[in-house]
Amino acid sequence: MSNVKTLVDEWSVRDLEDNSSLKIVVESCTELGNKSLPEFRSTGWGIFSTMNRWP
Repeated sequence: MSNVKTLVDEWSVRDLEDNSSLKIVVESCTELGNKSLPEFRSTGWGIFSTMNRWP
């Protein structure tokens, strides 16, 4: 089975002093990690973070 990614939320923040911006994307994925469990994935500044839906 292939990994299906669904966009949950996306937002961007801009700094008014130096005009830089940060974009955050949160996705729900059907297969992530070594055990291929359903998880949420957030990305921003090139950093990936995952979180299990179930404890």
